[in-house]
Amino acid sequence: HDSKMASRLLVCAALVACAHAIALPSFIASSMVLQRLRPNILHGTDTPNAKLQISLQGNNYPATADATGKWSVTIPTVSSWGTPFSIVITSDKTQAVTLNDVIFGDVVLCSGQSNMELSVSATVNQSDTAAQSVKYAANIRLLQVGTSSAYYNVTTPQDDFKPSIPWTRASPTTVPGFSALCYFYAMHLVDANPDMFFGLIDSSWGGTAIEPWMDPTALHQCGEENAAAPMSAMTRLADPGIPEAREAKGGLKDGPPSLPSTLYNAMIAPLRWTTLSAFLWYQGESNAGNPVGYEKCFPAFIQGWRRIWDNNTQHATDANLPFFFVQLSSWPNLDNGIIATQRYAQQAALALPKVGMAVSADLGDPASPWHPIHPPWKSEVGRRVGLSALNILYGQTAITAAGPALTQVTVDLWQPSWGNFHYGFGSGVCSPGSNFLCFGVRLHFDQPVTLQHTYGMHYGYPTGFEILSANGAQFQPASLTGLIDAYTVQLNSTWTFGDATHNPPAVLRYGWHDYPAMLLFNSLGQPVVPFNVSLTL
Repeated sequence: HDSKMASRLLVCAALVACAHAIALPSFIASSMVLQRLRPNILHGTDTPNAKLQISLQGNNYPATADATGKWSVTIPTVSSWGTPFSIVITSDKTQAVTLNDVIFGDVVLCSGQSNMELSVSATVNQSDTAAQSVKYAANIRLLQVGTSSAYYNVTTPQDDFKPSIPWTRASPTTVPGFSALCYFYAMHLVDANPDMFFGLIDSSWGGTAIEPWMDPTALHQCGEENAAAPMSAMTRLADPGIPEAREAKGGLKDGPPSLPSTLYNAMIAPLRWTTLSAFLWYQGESNAGNPVGYEKCFPAFIQGWRRIWDNNTQHATDANLPFFFVQLSSWPNLDNGIIATQRYAQQAALALPKVGMAVSADLGDPASPWHPIHPPWKSEVGRRVGLSALNILYGQTAITAAGPALTQVTVDLWQPSWGNFHYGFGSGVCSPGSNFLCFGVRLHFDQPVTLQHTYGMHYGYPTGFEILSANGAQFQPASLTGLIDAYTVQLNSTWTFGDATHNPPAVLRYGWHDYPAMLLFNSLGQPVVPFNVSLTL
């Protein structure tokens, strides 16, 4: 009888130990990356009131579980990175846990809709990229957050999620299904500096608007806390998502979640204690019908994520954590200004500190097998985001964060000393007494500019420049005369609207169309940032 009772007690003790074993969230695991040169928080659960010890690189850090079993510990800043090590977590109540192949490096959270979700397998030269990934196995680690039908209405911040790709090294097996933009960002930076190491976290969902990714405070600040994300016909047309990627990540074929904050709660909030180096964001197509709202909500969204990470990582993360986004690419089969207007709305975020924008309007492909809204040259997009990061995040100020920006515009009636007048569409003869007026426009940029070819075909106007008259009748194409000097471009345009005193040119825009011609770049291949400016004769 006594031996049977003892056996039952042992079984019960074992069951209790199993029930309260050390448990870690899915993103604290072997092969993970901790943020270099910053403190990092490790956390999990154990038996209530258990005393734990976290050991790594010869140092021990104590922790005590609270009455609910939750514990956390802050690992102080470590000055070295890139060398694998193990973390051993022991407890006076339960069995130890060991995490292997952990490194310090730069942890990057990549999020957005389908242009972030688009995997390496849906890009140009996909086979070569996968095969060459073996070169980056030591430098790049991957974690992909899975999607789930349970995420359509999540009302409170969660503490964990189920990964579709657990922490793993880059390889020909893991890279094809991972976010192309996120991967190429790190790949190009490693190419520039082999001593860089990255932990990439892909948390994206095709077809989603910004509202599901925003925390409630940010939604309140931009007046959208009670609004469901827009899902108009234009939204569905502009970004149908990537069915094959979505099925691979979670077997989901329904429309994307649209309730405010639901994806923040489910797919972002669990990471709020994770120290990061930067955010990467590619989204906006599904908000393209409301540029005024996006202009308010996008900066609030950025500041919201920054505030959350600053508070939850105990200020280990920069209060102005670098945030890099991609300005929307081209939509070649539609030219109603919806995408073009949204690009300008995105630029509102550039007023915030440490925000970088990569222009991609020249990268669209009307023949893309992955839908025209998804540029297949994601390697180039990743390179441009990486250039922005080299400047803003890594302090390499000799590398420009973005392409040339307009600094000054001068407009005059055409002078014979300027040379031959180059006619644009609908132009006339510049002669005294004619009904045509000929204008010269000189544009001055903050960087040297060059004329380069663009990716894909060119829809829209041949130069990308257009001028609107004061009476607002119509935009007319402006012909590109050429480069006056390294920083100055000259345009010309003709007018049939009468005397310049009564109806002068009033507005100049560049790169505005949903699929614009983009001809001007800097020496690093970064396009001139699209602009819309007033003109004074």
